[in-house]
Amino acid sequence: MGFTHACVLRDHEVRCWGDDRFGQLGRGEASEVPRAPGPSVAMPAVVGVAAGGSSTCVLDDAGAVFCFGLGRHGQLGDGTLEMRATPTRVAALPPASAISLGSDHACAIAAGDVYCWGWNGTGQAVPRERPRMPDDPSDVLVPTRVEGLPPMTEIVAGYLDTCARTAEGELVCWGAQHETPTSLGHARAVAIGVDHLCVVRENTTTCFGAEPGGGRPALPPEGVTFTITGPVARGAVDHLCMIDDAGEASCWGKNEHGQLGLGSQRFVEAPARVPFDRPMRAIGVGVAFSCALVEDDVLCWGNNEHGELGEPGALDAFSPTLVPRG
Repeated sequence: MGFTHACVLRDHEVRCWGDDRFGQLGRGEASEVPRAPGPSVAMPAVVGVAAGGSSTCVLDDAGAVFCFGLGRHGQLGDGTLEMRATPTRVAALPPASAISLGSDHACAIAAGDVYCWGWNGTGQAVPRERPRMPDDPSDVLVPTRVEGLPPMTEIVAGYLDTCARTAEGELVCWGAQHETPTSLGHARAVAIGVDHLCVVRENTTTCFGAEPGGGRPALPPEGVTFTITGPVARGAVDHLCMIDDAGEASCWGKNEHGQLGLGSQRFVEAPARVPFDRPMRAIGVGVAFSCALVEDDVLCWGNNEHGELGEPGALDAFSPTLVPRG
């Protein structure tokens, strides 16, 4: 999920909806008018899709990565800062097995190695010494290998941080919270927001940085721990959501548009269960909306200013709402 758009992969077809001002829906041309769900430009054998910020990338069955949308920091990986409304192949990237997008950078795993590109203002793409010198450009225009990592199988690019996980579950993160790649031990999942990073362990979830919610107080160095765990956790900016082993979702943080799915606009400081009676198997969050996959249906809730809920012009939704298939 991007800041104000979302995508889903069904039968190797990518379908996106919401904000398309930068061509991030991949329809061939950008649009000032929010769009309902519909197919991106046809591509054969797509096996993965990732959205972040105002960009989108897809992965085909040969390991090639194609990106489209905003490119102002080189996050499309084609060596330029151009916007693209059609899928453009990422340059000089070995065959990839996983992709992830943050706010303005992207990462992929190829044969266990992590490659990242795009905005690197806090070292979230390629770790480097800080502070940055005035003549040190912060944009990485083509995929660059992140050195010093063990073989990785999962990647999560966040707002100002990036984390990768080994097959054994070791989590390594770098960026605003950690200047160089730092092991955070064994983890089931991780959620990254604009100023916080939450690590999901076997029986607990611990958040570091600032209290989720935007402009909130700093957390103690040891973080704040909640008695909740699960296989899926997602963050983007000022709220986060996770799914437990029973398929129940919990969210917390900023909630001015009902993006926590709790039926209200009340700020929530700790994980709160989303009242829904069907198990969720995937979840994602944008700036002020959230979406979940329930069986083969997509449900979204929160802000709909840019058509994030799949029905441009509809009101915000404070609880999960079915997205039309289009």
